[in-house]
Amino acid sequence: MDLSNNRLMGSLPRELSMCKQLTHVDLDNNALSGSIPPWLGDLPLLGELKLSSNNFTGSLPLNLFNCWILLVLSLDYNSLTGNLPEEICKLTLINVLKLNKNKLSGQIP
Repeated sequence: MDLSNNRLMGSLPRELSMCKQLTHVDLDNNALSGSIPPWLGDLPLLGELKLSSNNFTGSLPLNLFNCWILLVLSLDYNSLTGNLPEEICKLTLINVLKLNKNKLSGQIP
């Protein structure tokens, strides 16, 4: 699913959690806001998640790191806060990890 570079606003709709066959979610460069929903971690085939350049706030949901086949995780240019959780180390297949231009703090696990 590629809906990048639009003017989408609001939070991610819960109905997306029912799309268990999603392998690619690209919502870069929109005006989405709120927290990153933990149910994204329940998408069993998710290999690419791009939410860069939106208005997401809050901490990284721990459930997101259950996507063990995740190859690309782009969350840069948001307003995410908190520490990088130890669970980030579960992403053993990750090729691209973009977290720059947020308000993350603490140590790198």
